[in-house]
Amino acid sequence: MSDAVNGASNAEAFVPVGQVISRLRKDRNLTGEQLGRRASMSQAKISKIETGVIAPTAEDATRLARALELSPEETYELVGYAERVFDRMVDARPHSGVLDVQQRDVARIEATTKSFRIFSSGSISGLLQTAEYSRAVFRGLQRERFDAPEAAEAIAKAVSARIDRQVILANSRKRFHFVMPEAVLQYRMCSPVEMVVQIERIRTIARQENVSVGIVPTLTQLAMAPIHSFYLLDRRIVLIDLLNTFVTSRGAADVRVYRRMFDAFEAQAVTDIDPILDEHRARYIASL
Repeated sequence: MSDAVNGASNAEAFVPVGQVISRLRKDRNLTGEQLGRRASMSQAKISKIETGVIAPTAEDATRLARALELSPEETYELVGYAERVFDRMVDARPHSGVLDVQQRDVARIEATTKSFRIFSSGSISGLLQTAEYSRAVFRGLQRERFDAPEAAEAIAKAVSARIDRQVILANSRKRFHFVMPEAVLQYRMCSPVEMVVQIERIRTIARQENVSVGIVPTLTQLAMAPIHSFYLLDRRIVLIDLLNTFVTSRGAADVRVYRRMFDAFEAQAVTDIDPILDEHRARYIASL
């Protein structure tokens, strides 16, 4: 990074980006309030960035660079520096283990998201689940995460919170891209009757104009192993679904990696899913 932006020796290469911004502001004889007005930020946010209470996003860094009248090269360096620091500060942050609280945590993130890319490796995506399928999933998670007998109230709350999340699918201003391996449909999570209902829900949602559903056929030689489910929300955050929690990263490098993974699976998926759904529907009906 150039001295104009960094102002630090190699030994000080990891000076917090907030301190860099503070120095640049003071070099220009600007108060935090003045810089805030130029960057369309509150003085309180400027103070939190400079003191390291919050990390500036790439967008924040771009706005501040313009407000500080940095050169294109200096702007590029400051934005890149902010991205790297941001990665280190918030990468892989665990969330609460309480099932219904987790659903509300995700719902808050989804509320500000416009484009969803969701890969499901072992079960149907939560946004596509019926209540009974969801109940079966949460029953297993409740038992494994807490090493306790099934708690009907906790499971009911989690199912209710998940179904509430699904209202977002009706928002025509949001786009949803679902991809899953066909094997997900083969895993029987609930009764055959309920599995038929679940398959029909996928079919119904897939017909919405703001939704695409891709299924990777069973005999496809996969581009990579479907290790775990993940959600890409816009180009800003990835949620990684694990057995005992989920973790989030806003790091640009992580988002890029998972976008490449999603694109690889999506390229192998078919969107004419009715024949695949029909096959599994018939299989479950035959088992009644």
